[in-house]
Order: sequence, then C-alpha cells, then structure tokens
Amino acid sequence: MTNKNDTHPVIAFLGSFGLAAVLLVILFLLTLAGTLEQNLGTPLFLVQKKYFDSFIGVHWLNLLGAHFPVPFPGGMAVMGLLSVNLVVGGLVRIRRSWSVAGVYIAHIGILFLLNAGLVRYLTAEEGSMTLFDGQRSDFIESSNDWEISIAQKLDDQGKVREYIIPQNLLHLRRNDARTFKREGLPFKLTVHDFLPNSRPVRASDGAGAVVDGVRLVSMPPPTDQQAVSIPGAYVTLEDDNGQVQETVLWGRQASSWVVRSDGKDYAIDLRRRRTYLPFTILLNHFQPTFHPRTRMPKSFVSRVTRFDKDNTKGQNVTISMNEPMRTRDFVVYQSGWGPPGAGPGDQLYSTFAIAKNPSDHWPEYACYIIAIGLLIHFMSKLSKYIGKQNRLAAKHAAKDAETGGQQREPALQGETS
Repeated sequence: MTNKNDTHPVIAFLGSFGLAAVLLVILFLLTLAGTLEQNLGTPLFLVQKKYFDSFIGVHWLNLLGAHFPVPFPGGMAVMGLLSVNLVVGGLVRIRRSWSVAGVYIAHIGILFLLNAGLVRYLTAEEGSMTLFDGQRSDFIESSNDWEISIAQKLDDQGKVREYIIPQNLLHLRRNDARTFKREGLPFKLTVHDFLPNSRPVRASDGAGAVVDGVRLVSMPPPTDQQAVSIPGAYVTLEDDNGQVQETVLWGRQASSWVVRSDGKDYAIDLRRRRTYLPFTILLNHFQPTFHPRTRMPKSFVSRVTRFDKDNTKGQNVTISMNEPMRTRDFVVYQSGWGPPGAGPGDQLYSTFAIAKNPSDHWPEYACYIIAIGLLIHFMSKLSKYIGKQNRLAAKHAAKDAETGGQQREPALQGETS
C-alpha cells in the first residue's frame, strides 16, 4: 500500500475519497437544479448548456429587488475533476498487486465511459430530417443552431453553390454590425441587430428600425419546453457598383430573399444549420399505428430508400421506433411524426433523428469492461474466502486428529462436573 505520508498533498487531495464524494454530490445538485429549471419552462437545450455543457455556470439571484450573479461549477468542470480523481485515486495511489487487478480494470472502464461522453460532445453531428411521402433529402437540420446561407444557382438541374455564415459569427450586441465579404461574391453583406429570439411586426406597431414596412421585435426565451428560439436580423447588401439593398431576415420566413447582382441571382436565407450527408433518404411511405379507438400513436414505421452519393442503386429499409437504420457511421432513428392534430386521411410527415457519433458504441464497451473488472475482483475475493475457509477446516481437522477426535461436551447450566 502506498504510504500516505510520502504522497504530495495535491496528489492526496486529487485522489481522495472525500473529493469523489463532493463531486458526486455536486453532480446530483446540478441534475436536480437542471430538472427543476426545465419544469419551470426553460427549454431543455438552454438547461443543458447552462448546467452541463459549461465549466462555470452563473445563476442570477433576485434579492431585495436586485440581481446578483452566483457562479457554480458546471458539468464539464465536475466531470473533468472526477476523471482526474479516478486516475489518481484509482490507478496511481492504489497498491500494486494482482489482487486489485479487477479494480484497475473497472476504473479503466469508468474512464472509458467518461471519455465516450467527451468525444460525443466534441465531435458528434446530430440533427433531424422531416419528409412527406415521396420526398427525399440529403441533409439534416440542427434544432438550435442557425446560419445565413447565400445560394447561387449554377444550372437548370438544381445545382447550386452555397456560402455559409455560421451562427457564432452572428452573435452581435445591440446596434453592432459585422460585414462579410467572400471570394466569388460580387457584393458584401452586412448583418446588424441580430436577435436570438424575435418576431417580425408591422412598422405601425411601434418604433424601431424598419425595412419594407417590417421591423423585428426582440422576444424573451420561450417558456414552452417544446418551443425553440427563432432568430432574426437586419441585412444590408452592397454590390461592387455601390448599389445598396436592405431586408429583414427571420428564421421562419416563407421564402428566400432573392437579389440580383452582376447578372446573377442569389437566394439568401436565415435557416437552421445544415449538415449534408453522404447519402440520400427517400420516404416511400409512413405508417403510424394507433391504439384502438384513439389517435394516440402506438408505433411508427417508415419505409425508405437509401441512395449513396456515388451509387444510383437504392436500398430499401424499414425504420421503426426500436429499429434504427445504421449506415456510413450514421444512425437514423424514427423520432416523430405530424402534423399535430392530423385526422384520418390527412397527409402525414415522418421525422427522423440522425446522428453521427464516433463513440456510439463506447458506452456499451465500457459497461463490458466494468463488468469484467468487477467479476474479476469478486472472483478474487471469493477465491481468498474459500481458501481461508479451507485452511480453517484443515486446521480444525488436524487439531481433531491430535486429540483423537474426542471432544468433551460443554456442561449444562446447573450440572455438576
């Protein structure tokens, strides 16, 4: 066993059981706070970002009419410290012996499980795809991230060239502006007054910047857990000849803003961030099954055809609630359908959740590693216990042999020897 007196105080602290207990309590409190805040109406995405996808979170406390920031450790910081605690306490400070080999293996499995979550957070590509019968698509859309797309039509077959401005470049303070100029575009685009959640109103409904009789109104975060923020922004386009055009872009506008510059047409949209797939999905037929005499869905089944980019031959696949489609490192799940309130005979759409996660199977492998480690440790303890019991039995047998196997019965209470 490692001598605690020879351990540096920092190493001793990082590998201590006390630190592990405190970190687990903090994780419990973060989970409790996040659950309560979600129940109060904060969208799940914002709760996850505040409590679990951050190193330091801030909770605003309302006290005597004033707001005070209260910082707290986020999930990323806690999980990072917990990983260090597992390495130092479970792999460095533990005694070197074959008797604890199972403990080593179990700790390695737990670290593998934590690392799977980190890899997923850093590299996973996730989004959704919604199709009606007969429609096809080769991209997924993010639920929470947005982008400005500038699409140039290249031919009559629908081929286009897209220029993308990601959302992280659009977060501007009130009255701030940012100009974008891309090689190949005969104009520059200036975005100002980007609003994370907004709605367009008629100019007569109030004061503010107005373009074509419309202005944007900033809205608070949605309280409905199923709702999402819809951003908006004012956009100014200036071509190389000095001609200026202005418009309002909104996340749910019905059509693109089409401008003509240098003899070419460009369609500009504020839309959900798209991730293009190495395959295309064609929805042949979507069929929900309802509980008897209700419109409550019992199961969903989508019959699709998957086309590879480099192969015109399609593969027919059935996707249901418990049977996803796996292809090209992507997993396609049946996640929903609509529209809400659809009645018999209405045209329905199917929604797929699609994810590319390099660590998709890592949690399963981690559970196997942890189970093997615990089994080895249990068998080691069981073997020692059986060996100890055998030695005690042999010792008693040897003692009985020395005394000839005769043993005096203990005297009963009140019996005279």
